[in-house]
Order: sequence, then C-alpha cells, then structure tokens
Amino acid sequence: MNKKANWFWISLVILIFVGIAFYHLTYLTTTGEVIIDVKEKWIKYHYNDAKYLVSTDSGVYEISDSLTRWQWRSSDLYGCIQTNSSYHIKYYGFRFGLLSDYKKIYYIGGCEIK
Repeated sequence: MNKKANWFWISLVILIFVGIAFYHLTYLTTTGEVIIDVKEKWIKYHYNDAKYLVSTDSGVYEISDSLTRWQWRSSDLYGCIQTNSSYHIKYYGFRFGLLSDYKKIYYIGGCEIK
C-alpha cells in the first residue's frame, strides 16, 4: 500500500471513532423535564435483553439502568408507573430509530424508591 492509502484508512478509522464518541456524549448530555400522561407500558425483548418502554402523549420513553446517572432501579420505576396516570419525569437522550434509542427516564416524581 502506498502512503496515501494508509492515511485514508487511518483517517477513516479516526473519523468513525470520533463520530461514535460525539454521538454518545451528545446523547448523555441532552436532558429535559416534562409532565407525561402514560398511555401504555410494555417490555420489549431482544435475545437476552429487555427494554422497559412507556408510551406517552409526548412519545415513547425507555426506563433503564444507567451507569452515568448511578441508577440501578429501573425495574422498580417501571413497576411504579401506572397507565392512565400523569407523572413529572426527568430524562436524557433523544429518539434515534436507526439504533432503537429512546429518551431514557431516570427520575419519576411520585416514585421515589430507596
């Protein structure tokens, strides 16, 4: 291989890694608060993994454990939410269908679980 080809592949790999890092950093730092009306909730299974999903008047949210938010109680939060009820939530992330990413709920008012 010549030097130009080597630089092309090295640049491409670096660009891919920077793009992945930028996506994750943006995803983790995009936050918000909203009052939601829960329409439906369900568990989406994929192989040995499960996602707790909640359909609301403002879109679909996921409740999941989070290393960056020190949250390890997603099952308890999912169990606390009731359909046809309103909740004040805090979330991070955004909906990106290509990767099946949802806004992730990390706080639900009225569901303070120790």
